[in-house]
Amino acid sequence: MYLSKRELGLDDPRAIDFFYYTSRPGASPISNQQLRTMWDRTLRVNRLTRWPDWINRSIPGGKKNMVPPRNTRDIHGTLALTQPHLSFTEEEEQMGREGLRSMGIPEDAIFIGFHARDAAWLENLSPGLDYSYHNHRDSNINTYIPAMETLAERGYYAIRMGSVVKDVLETSNAKIIDYATNGSRTDFLDIYLGAKCRFFVGSAAGITELPKIFRKPILSVNQVPLEWTHSWGPQDIFIPKKIWLRSEARYLAFRELMDYGVGISISGSQYADQGLDPIDNTPEEITAAVLEMEHRISGTWCAAEDDEEIQERFWRLFDDLPIRTHADEPLHGVIASRIGAEFLRSHLALLEREPSWSPS
Repeated sequence: MYLSKRELGLDDPRAIDFFYYTSRPGASPISNQQLRTMWDRTLRVNRLTRWPDWINRSIPGGKKNMVPPRNTRDIHGTLALTQPHLSFTEEEEQMGREGLRSMGIPEDAIFIGFHARDAAWLENLSPGLDYSYHNHRDSNINTYIPAMETLAERGYYAIRMGSVVKDVLETSNAKIIDYATNGSRTDFLDIYLGAKCRFFVGSAAGITELPKIFRKPILSVNQVPLEWTHSWGPQDIFIPKKIWLRSEARYLAFRELMDYGVGISISGSQYADQGLDPIDNTPEEITAAVLEMEHRISGTWCAAEDDEEIQERFWRLFDDLPIRTHADEPLHGVIASRIGAEFLRSHLALLEREPSWSPS
């Protein structure tokens, strides 16, 4: 996004940038070496840059010489206006085609990427540390299988992705490939599959950022918290987890989530302390959203008569929000994405209900 902003003149295009990796003992590791290789041939990356950066940070006014703070929210809609900045070499393209063939995917086949966030990756990264505050973002990959089977019936391949995952896919469908657990997984194929999929179905996890680099449409399911949804991709769709209020045995309305801060709650304890339970999307909800994405991309989507009106009503909720910020920027700017049409139609009560609950 930073390179896209520069390309569009939103950051000074005259600046000469130098980068370095912060990965070192005591810092976060590099999660994917293929991605590092591709950035190495795209940016000026030099480990010696660490020292002038350290000096610059210690002097008054040094902030003006720094690349703006990292923010993965494309509030200016820059990705849709620019081309990808990373590309594969011809040798890598050949490696990718061979990787697909080795998994039984014909060269001309169209495939969809899938991922469901679970705790396995963080537990493997730092054994013994308690990451349970992230667990409200988890979902069961096997609830995605009906959507995968529906796509397989339409001639697509479905590839379950992830480098370290908790559960295997419970399916024998030859067009549904559990790449994360079948021994095929490599750093290179993680990037290649994310770049070449028709679209990507995922939840709130880092791997969902990979297809965005290559401008692939994203269907976000089991989105939580609501206000952190990615709202700027013109081909993107999302459906959120519903939030169950134990004391009244009902779901919180969208306005209630937003008015009382639940819509930005990023720790599981924030829900538990208020007697709230994030509820996973059902297989039927996921399948309906996947079908909508497929029809929209294929140009065969038929909207219901009131679809646009209720979409506008939903997104107007964001217009009335207090300014929420991340890395010194608001969470939302350009809004071009959609909430799943069937999900919204099925849960109109969550859009229409007036707030009646307040947190204790």
